[in-house]
This record gives sequence, structure tokens and C-alpha cells, in this order.
Amino acid sequence: MEKRSCKRRPVLMNAEIYYHGNLLVSCHLKDISLCGAGLQTGPLTFFRNSEIKLRLIDFNSTVDSNFIKGIVVRNSANETGVVFTLTKPNMINSILKHTIEVSSQLSTVTRH
Repeated sequence: MEKRSCKRRPVLMNAEIYYHGNLLVSCHLKDISLCGAGLQTGPLTFFRNSEIKLRLIDFNSTVDSNFIKGIVVRNSANETGVVFTLTKPNMINSILKHTIEVSSQLSTVTRH
């Protein structure tokens, strides 16, 4: 069983994966925490410990760049797990806050 030091929040955002500075693939961010993320990468798999950069496309940020560096820690059917190496806590906290706001708005709408 996988042990996580940070709680992940579900999210669905478009992202791009860069490897050695080159765009490799577009994917979906499935969940995120201050420590890492789950990516829906389709059939593409990465070597464990590969260094990648994620570019969050759907997130408007006041941070200099929407890139987050990470290391691949797992691959499974259509998913890749990444641990962030140089986190940008302000950007990630904004994403987490946005996901909480969206989920609370959705639960309010479904109750009516």
C-alpha cells in the first residue's frame, strides 16, 4: 500500500509533461497535494525516477511560471504518480483552494 505524507485532493486539469525540456505529452492532472500529483497519462509510461516538468494549462497563476518539477514514483494502467522536487507552495495552495471551492459549489448545486 502506498504511503503519502500529504493528502491529495481530486482535481481535473489539463497539463503538459516536459522531459529534458521538450513537450512529451498532454495529459490530465487527476489529483494533487503539496507533495505530488496523480496524472492520467494514457498508455504512456515513464521510467521510475525520471525527472519531468508539469505545466498546468488550466490554471491562471500569478506565480512566475506554471511549471512544477517532479520525479516519477509509480506507473499503473493509464496513470503516473509524481513527487514534486521543487514545489511552489503558493501555486499548489491556490490549486487546492480552488478545488475545495469548486467542490463546495458543486455540492450546493446538487442539493437544490
